[in-house]
Amino acid sequence: VLHERDWFIRMFGDYEQDDKTNNNDEQYDITFIPDRRSLLNQFVKDLRLAKSEVNLIISGLEVPAEIILENKRAIERGVKFRLLIQQDDISDIKMFHHWQDMGINIKSMTSINVRILLVDSQVTYILTQNPKQLTQSIGIRIAYSPINFVMKQVFDMYWEKGLLA
Repeated sequence: VLHERDWFIRMFGDYEQDDKTNNNDEQYDITFIPDRRSLLNQFVKDLRLAKSEVNLIISGLEVPAEIILENKRAIERGVKFRLLIQQDDISDIKMFHHWQDMGINIKSMTSINVRILLVDSQVTYILTQNPKQLTQSIGIRIAYSPINFVMKQVFDMYWEKGLLA
């Protein structure tokens, strides 16, 4: 494990960003997410701390009430939301219209069979998506700005290609 840790630090530790986020002494936190319930529990905690933006690539599953409530609270604090839903046609899905009314910007995209959740460019979740069993999910939570910076660029690339809901 030490060898992998050293490689990880060499690869991402000196990544050049802007002066505000480039800190060679920066700590990182990587957590394994074993199932959807664990994801939702941890994501609620991160949403409560969100200050500026939340960017999500999701499957379009029904979202639990506690996530919707935390989304609403974050929007009330001034947090901007962008949501990419991995479905070709979401125009008839009632839930997404409610989210748009709340102030969430929504686009659709073709499935990439992975979920990516970004909170304030501080925390990234990368999660599997089993197309046959969408409620099954495992993944990782990464709190490390060089990776979050790159994942934000990935999100922005998909956002530009997405279709407006």
